[in-house]
Formats: sequence, C-alpha cells, structure tokens
Amino acid sequence: VQRGAPLPAVAELADQHAAVEAAVAAVRGKLGQLATGTMSPAARQAWRAAVAALCDGWTEHVQAEEAVFERHLTGLPAEEDQAMAKRIDKHGRANAGSGAVMLPFILFNLTGADREDFEGRLPWILTGMLIPKMWKRRWGPMAPYLAV
Repeated sequence: VQRGAPLPAVAELADQHAAVEAAVAAVRGKLGQLATGTMSPAARQAWRAAVAALCDGWTEHVQAEEAVFERHLTGLPAEEDQAMAKRIDKHGRANAGSGAVMLPFILFNLTGADREDFEGRLPWILTGMLIPKMWKRRWGPMAPYLAV
C-alpha cells in the first residue's frame, strides 16, 4: 500500500488472507511429491510459479495489513495499544502454523543485521537446539526458496 493511498477495507484484507491461505494449502499439498522426487518437470515448474505467486500475494497482503494496523494504532492510549498488540499476537500465533515450517521463511530470508537482530530475539532453545538439530531436516523441500 503506497503512502497516501486509501486503506483497504477489512473485508478486502479478509479476502486477501483467504486467497493466501488457499495458495499455501495448494503449495503445501504438493510438498510430498517434491520431496520424493515424483513431481514431473512440468508440475515442478507450475509449483514454482505457484510459490512465486504466493510470495507476491503474501507481500501485498502483509503490506496492506501493516498499513491498516499502523493507521489504527497511531495515537491509541497505552492500554488500548497493549490490548490491540495482544489481539494481533493471538491472531498471529493462531494462523502462523508450525514453527518448524514458518521459521525458515522468516529467518533464512533475512540478511545481515536484520537476521542477526531477529535471531538474537529468539530463545536459545530455538537457535541452539530446535532449528539446527531437530527442524532443519524437515526443510529439504523448501531449500530452493531459502536465501541461506
């Protein structure tokens, strides 16, 4: 959403969110074939195009949501700001899915100081144990899409 542009309505955000969820489900549904190598070259190309479209849709959706939240949160009294932050956190946790699947997209697509800053905020159990020792092997099918 460009600065000064009208903000999308909540219904539009909900429609975008539903479209992103459907795209994620479609991509996730083919991970098994990709991991086992049973996906045809044409299907693999279509899958990559679907992932690229998902990334574009995700970026647009997140930018729109951030613009709406920023506009609505600016100037809220502290207690309302905290209550809104708790609702946003609860929504995010409910819809983010498995940490083992989401963390590589968040962490390994950041670079430089952004990555160091984000990783520094994570508890040791994630960065020292779960990510490198337990979860990383589950990321094989996603490896082409991580900027590691």
